[in-house]
Amino acid sequence: MLQEIYLLVGPELGEYVWEDANGDGVQQLDEFREEVTPLEGQYLRTFLPGDELIPTIGVQGRLRLRLDPSRLFDDDATGWRRALARVSSLTTLDVQEKSEEPDLARVYLLDPAVLQDAATTLNGRFRVGQEVAFFQGEPRFGGRLFGQHLRSTNRLATGLERRRVQLAEAEARAVLAGPLSGELRGALERNASDSPFASRRFDIRGAELEPEATWQFSRGVSLSGGVRLARNRDVEGEVRTARILILPLRARIASAGRLQLLLQAERADVRLDGDATLGQAAFELTERRGAGVSYLWSASGQYTLNRFLRASLSYEGRAPAEAPTVHNVRLQLSAVF
Repeated sequence: MLQEIYLLVGPELGEYVWEDANGDGVQQLDEFREEVTPLEGQYLRTFLPGDELIPTIGVQGRLRLRLDPSRLFDDDATGWRRALARVSSLTTLDVQEKSEEPDLARVYLLDPAVLQDAATTLNGRFRVGQEVAFFQGEPRFGGRLFGQHLRSTNRLATGLERRRVQLAEAEARAVLAGPLSGELRGALERNASDSPFASRRFDIRGAELEPEATWQFSRGVSLSGGVRLARNRDVEGEVRTARILILPLRARIASAGRLQLLLQAERADVRLDGDATLGQAAFELTERRGAGVSYLWSASGQYTLNRFLRASLSYEGRAPAEAPTVHNVRLQLSAVF
């Protein structure tokens, strides 16, 4: 039986942040949340085995099915054959199970009745995803539909934790005029978690709409901007609602295979209705940003000095609501022989 612990390792390896919710100065498991920006987290989560040994059976199953009708028809196809050749489909299925179930055959055969059973499962995961792309090979317009269902179960020394994520997403893109192109994305999502810790229990229903426009100045320079509108409702216990408005801006610069530069900035306005919440629940409800107005900006670049040396630099800053500004800088020089 595994025990969840957090180790203070510093920003280079850390991925979690400790927030002292009750002000007692004592670190508790439900007071840790994921980092928002790299190098922000000071703690690393790990799992150590306890004293209790449990005989288990483990099984994994994966399926990936891609349908591409364009391979069946030549470029001169017309009518329904031409329409079908522009559609492709990708289906993925992933099953993992570690269980105490004594009937091994039922686990090996992936019997749904024993998968992620609260009494016998130690660790289980089931994910199915479906993607359909339209107008393949058409540079001026296209579209995509995507759906996913994920369910996981994890039994630790502190108790049983369950997670369910359901997502339906649609995207459309088109060249509007000359160097100007646009993209529209919409999504519906449910993100639910059941845990022994109150800060990790939530059932969030969300909807979002994100239009974006891109201006291509040249082959290596482009500027993108848009707006993202989202509304999340946590219906676990007292209903809480987060209304989110994000204004992102992104610039890409590339030069002759030597320089690659990406500049990003965004302003996020998150308004909460209902009782305040802490920990991972607040992290998920506000989509990693927290209540109020916050700013996030970053710059990352890579420059090839010669055939052996390559330098990369990344800078990220975040100004969260009612908190000090955070700056993270990383410089790396790599050599290939």
